[in-house]
Amino acid sequence: MKYFVLLLFIPISLLGQSHSPVTLSKVEDSIWVHTTYRLYDNYNLPSNGLIIQTSSGLVLIDTPWDDSLTAELLNSTKKQFNQDVILAIITHAHADRIGGISTLHKKGIKVVGLAITCQKAKELGYEVPEPVVSIDTTFNFGNEQIKLFYPGAGHTLLTIALSGFLKEKFFLEDVW
Repeated sequence: MKYFVLLLFIPISLLGQSHSPVTLSKVEDSIWVHTTYRLYDNYNLPSNGLIIQTSSGLVLIDTPWDDSLTAELLNSTKKQFNQDVILAIITHAHADRIGGISTLHKKGIKVVGLAITCQKAKELGYEVPEPVVSIDTTFNFGNEQIKLFYPGAGHTLLTIALSGFLKEKFFLEDVW
């Protein structure tokens, strides 16, 4: 009977996993998209963020859905790049952007966001990122720059944008 139960549960558990827990897709040499999935109303919903590889370490733009997926992402990036995440930027306070903030804090990774994002995170019961003083802030990592700015409301009132780094690429997070 034990064998029958095991055989029954193995195929069922495999059916629910149509995606790897974390995927990394290369955009260009130093820019990668991280994707994780969460089952919601019988649909696998993706969450995307960025990994920017700099000479000083990795910069994470948005966390996966939750702490376990964020831990998996940190393990995957450490194996693939042999670098640690040195900064995380949260673009707004939805689960697909801030859900893994506790893991980042436990690992001692600096996490930043706009003051309005920090306020909303607190209201929603998330740990709070360190507020960025200005809505137009530039971070320097070796020869690379990441410019963080607020272009106005998009998908949420809290959406921020990143630009000015690595060959003048521009990414607008979650505006649709």
